[in-house]
Amino acid sequence: MVVWAKVPDRNGHIKQNPRPLLITAVHPTNKKAPFVANGISTRLDDRAFDPTIEMPSDPKTGAELGLYKRCAVVLRWVLVLDQDRVVDVTGTVKQEFLAYVLKRIEQIRGLLPP
Repeated sequence: MVVWAKVPDRNGHIKQNPRPLLITAVHPTNKKAPFVANGISTRLDDRAFDPTIEMPSDPKTGAELGLYKRCAVVLRWVLVLDQDRVVDVTGTVKQEFLAYVLKRIEQIRGLLPP
């Protein structure tokens, strides 16, 4: 799921506008518990140091996720967020895409072979 919230960027700055986030983990039983998300960025410049996966986006339709600009989920930009910080929900990613993101996160953490 793609949500928008006011969170610090990778440099610790909170910008005026909310940022898009990809929810990557939720509590299995407590629906009101904080969730884990990875930041989504339009900066695609340093993929070797900061691994990313390009998100579905479309300048006309938002690709059903509300993402109108080319962007990527940043695999090392992890946030734990209370649900009351979410200001908007704009779509749900396909299960196959989320599974791929989660697999890549485990690979860069060294939990799975590349």
